[in-house]
Amino acid sequence: VPINSMTVVRNGGYWGMVVVSLAGIMFNFALALICAFVINSGIDTGFFAYFLLQFVIYNVLLGVFNLIPIPPLDGYNAVYYISKMARLHAMADFLEKFRRFGMMTIFAIFLISMAFPEYSLVSKIFGPAFEIINKIIFGLIG
Repeated sequence: VPINSMTVVRNGGYWGMVVVSLAGIMFNFALALICAFVINSGIDTGFFAYFLLQFVIYNVLLGVFNLIPIPPLDGYNAVYYISKMARLHAMADFLEKFRRFGMMTIFAIFLISMAFPEYSLVSKIFGPAFEIINKIIFGLIG
């Protein structure tokens, strides 16, 4: 959701911007947990349970993807405003210069991951996410 970062910084400071950046990610994880509890409650085993399982998978993957500190993702904004809050000026300056290359970086990561699967950053990022999903879904059963 687009926001006016200057208004958030003016009203809540850099910490407010970090919270706003991470709010969507936390909502993704909260939705995944709620749906996992519903799945494990045994309410339904048909299409509804399958739908909820897909909902869990997509929300965890979206949350993990948005945590990556590459612009325009939320993880970048969190790291950027934490560096400004901690007065790490060199890091904040680097991140500000890196902002214009964000979409190209994301595209390059996916392109390299498809061309050279053995060096896939995508699997290194999302592999642990799938382990988290398994622990959420199957860990709540036992």
